[in-house]
Amino acid sequence: MKVTVTYPKPKAKSFNVKGKSIPEVFKSLNKNGYWGRYRSDADIDWGKDDPVKKADITAAPYIILPTWTDYSKATKDEKKSWDDMMKALEKHENNHHKIFEDAVEEFKKSIEKRDDLSAKDAKSLWKDFLKDTQDAQDKYDTRTKHGEKEGVELVEP
Repeated sequence: MKVTVTYPKPKAKSFNVKGKSIPEVFKSLNKNGYWGRYRSDADIDWGKDDPVKKADITAAPYIILPTWTDYSKATKDEKKSWDDMMKALEKHENNHHKIFEDAVEEFKKSIEKRDDLSAKDAKSLWKDFLKDTQDAQDKYDTRTKHGEKEGVELVEP
């Protein structure tokens, strides 16, 4: 089976957080429900053949990171706390993308050997892939406490 994989590097998106101090920013981030977020928006086109002869995997990945609107008014120490957290958060979200990339590569290898895959089984495999990939993302977040163990924290100066 011919398998193609097409997706760009994750696009950067942002959301604003407000606060004149680290505790206020912390509160604003927590109110948002997340500090950073990764989405792959993966899809697959199996074509119309049965058994399937091709699979075109695409994605439109993006990473959402916060922008502190009062950053310019912060003290040097507050900026350092924010900058350190942002560096760790960006790395954490990029690790989510790496998990996705690895999962796609493994999935590709598992299906490109197949020449007997029915359309029904193909749809089931893709559904399993999406679930397994989300499970891997969730395990990573659990293991790292959503990046906290990797330095995603705001330290009040």
